[in-house]
Amino acid sequence: ILRQARGGGSVPPIYLQDLRKWIKTGKLSMVTADAHHVRNTETGKIIVSIGAKELYAFDCVVLACGIQPDCNASTLVQNIQKTWPMKVVGGYPSVSEDLEWVKNMFVVGGLASMNTGPDSSNLAGIRRSAQIVANALECRCWLRQESNALSNPFAIFADDSDEDSDED
Repeated sequence: ILRQARGGGSVPPIYLQDLRKWIKTGKLSMVTADAHHVRNTETGKIIVSIGAKELYAFDCVVLACGIQPDCNASTLVQNIQKTWPMKVVGGYPSVSEDLEWVKNMFVVGGLASMNTGPDSSNLAGIRRSAQIVANALECRCWLRQESNALSNPFAIFADDSDEDSDED
């Protein structure tokens, strides 16, 4: 059902407009094909084969999404499955509601579709998955504990000697 609802991949219209603008200026080229990691260079570049074996060199890969959402289709996921067995339903891992496969290992993107819906592989779905994982890891707790960034911003004006009273 998820595969039928999702159809192919999608890029939100607001991002697609920006992409098309940069393509017209010649500052960006778009290649749509399967990508495979080839190697890392001595200088830190990441060499990737895209499409018809054409090689591209990147400084970094920010987000690589588009993995076929099937635990049996990816060698990486198969190896993870061997090490940390997980119940698989229709090719999707049966992860916790926090998208956790095992302690501190999370699933996002297409493999999280059973928990986050048919748009899990696009930018909006990846963002939603990232929020779920961040909350599960309590990534924001340092903001509360060390810098008080999430505390009451007006607390600085409170006087420690002030006592609550009904007098105004």
